Amino acid sequence: MPTKKPSSPPKSIGLGAVLLAILTILILTLAPADTQALANVQPALLALAAGQPDASVTVIVQKADESGQAEARTAELDGVIAQDLSIINAFTAEMSAQTAVTLAQDASVNWVSLDSTLISASVVTETVRDEFNAKQYNNNDGTADWAGDWSEINDDDRANRGKVKIDRDALLISDKNRGIQRAVDLSGAESATLRFDYLRRSFDNADDYVSIEVSADGGATWTELGRFTGKANDRQLTAVSYDLAAYTGGDVIIRFISSAQLGKKDKFYVDNVQIEFATDSGSPPPDNGSTGVNYYLDTINARPVWAMGDEGQGVTVAVVDSGIDNNHADFNLSAADPQSRILADEQFGGSGTDQDKYGHGTHIAGIIGGNGTRSDGFYTGVAPGVNLLDVRVSDNHGASTTADVIAGLQWVLENKDVYNIRIVNLSLNSAEAESYHVSPLDAAVEILWFNKIVVIVSAGNNGGGDYIYPPANDPFVITVGATDEMGTAVPDDDQLAAYSAYGLTESGHAKPDIVAPGHDIIAALSEKSSWPSEHPSHMAPSPYNADYFRLSGSSMATAVTSGAAALLLQSQPDLNPDQVKYRLMATARPFDSPEPGAAGAGYLDVYAAVSSATVESANTGIEASQLLWSGDDPITWGSVNWGSVNWGSVNWGSVNWGSVNWGSVNWGSVSWDD
Repeated sequence: MPTKKPSSPPKSIGLGAVLLAILTILILTLAPADTQALANVQPALLALAAGQPDASVTVIVQKADESGQAEARTAELDGVIAQDLSIINAFTAEMSAQTAVTLAQDASVNWVSLDSTLISASVVTETVRDEFNAKQYNNNDGTADWAGDWSEINDDDRANRGKVKIDRDALLISDKNRGIQRAVDLSGAESATLRFDYLRRSFDNADDYVSIEVSADGGATWTELGRFTGKANDRQLTAVSYDLAAYTGGDVIIRFISSAQLGKKDKFYVDNVQIEFATDSGSPPPDNGSTGVNYYLDTINARPVWAMGDEGQGVTVAVVDSGIDNNHADFNLSAADPQSRILADEQFGGSGTDQDKYGHGTHIAGIIGGNGTRSDGFYTGVAPGVNLLDVRVSDNHGASTTADVIAGLQWVLENKDVYNIRIVNLSLNSAEAESYHVSPLDAAVEILWFNKIVVIVSAGNNGGGDYIYPPANDPFVITVGATDEMGTAVPDDDQLAAYSAYGLTESGHAKPDIVAPGHDIIAALSEKSSWPSEHPSHMAPSPYNADYFRLSGSSMATAVTSGAAALLLQSQPDLNPDQVKYRLMATARPFDSPEPGAAGAGYLDVYAAVSSATVESANTGIEASQLLWSGDDPITWGSVNWGSVNWGSVNWGSVNWGSVNWGSVNWGSVSWDD
């Protein structure tokens, strides 16, 4: 397995050597007392402060102590404190980027980072994005090829027209080349849409234009999709889209081209060029009573566990996501009993609504614990008797922030005993690649883990050879990759999904830990979601198309694993998180993968896990996140007698984390309340 790139700078910022130069300049120009403080600042925040010092940002400030000095210093710098994140001894604050860097220099501050955006690890439409010479391909599941670079063209049929140049993040009309074009294979697509943002500046002539054209015959003939004319001095990016449905089924060429009059001083920028396409590899369900389109219950051996009487009853799973549609009958006790198994609805950030208008969280909850009421048992989740908690952290478009997710996890910690929360499902990933030692999100999931809550997270959908983004990179949690069942009930032909992320983290830990079915999974659809109109090909087959939807991604595989963990914990409730992780990995079936370790320990088998008697623990010898240290010595996770520890009482005021050698403590003699 290839070694992963360093955790910073993150690829989404596109920094490379530029960041190194910025850091060098800052170190040379800051006073000696300031250079030490640079270690307390997230590199992405430092780079932003160097380029846009006055940019308004929200940051997560982790305190070095409980003195209140960090809050006081924030106020002195005119920062506005917004959220309390006591789970990791932190708070959020709004201020300028440069002020945040200044704040990090205070001795009361341990770490300052941007409150970054998180993304759901599922695929509705497979999107291929190009950032020109950055060559980033996000969520490409391999069914389409956004092939090669943008190539320079010289179309003599339009002699003397303007020139086109590829710039760093945009197409720039200038004086270098005569046009650019790119090929894309849409042979596997049912539908396709071309999208990009454009900006016009200083079109001198009313006849000036830039056009976007497509060819389906190798460039012999071209069709103009759109034309952008002058005069214009438009300095705002405007989004446009064009339907390419007529061009699916083969190769097409996309090109940008300009009029003859466009001069050297005229500029036309295009950014974020992407093609979204939808595929459909599902098939209509056969008669009720067979497994139908979803085969994952048989693939992971869930039905034999049900036959033992274990369907997750009494176990509560917190779904930290976009919400759960509490009107969906699949979350009731049964078809005859309308009492909901969603025990609570809590919201952190997001849109202010109490409904899942996006749909991701409802789908996740359906895989974990839907009972199939609206499909007569046809689309049933892994643990149909489990209780659920709706911890809403995303808005109506599925976007969430690190701080809101941490706030949701903090609520889970505070209410774990009230609702018997044993599992947290996190089917989302940060957009920032960084070490688990400096990720506030990783620190928060570790606190839950140390409080006997099993945290199960998605590996991500960026494939192999890329970053493993928080919280998937945390060595303690269970990180899940996705398989493709290839539309059959036979596990032997299953493959690792092309988009499923794998590799070594920046700290050298192999991820994922395990794989589970995640491709073309049909589960509950939120009645408020706009997906049916936006992606009709992903609706479940009739007669269930109004209540169920098909999604793919490591999000879905994570939900499958959360349901399996619920079955295991109902069967053996005394298992701690380390034992659950070890049990699931030790009983996994061998699974062929493109590279060693890409499938972790192998294929999830919940019946084997429930049938096993091992009580061995995973994670022995692993250091906890450095954001949880209060001293300079590492916290090393060793052989812990979990039964003698009241983890709920572990907090910043009761223990000097940096002074504890976890591998040698006699837990029975420690009073954490002192």
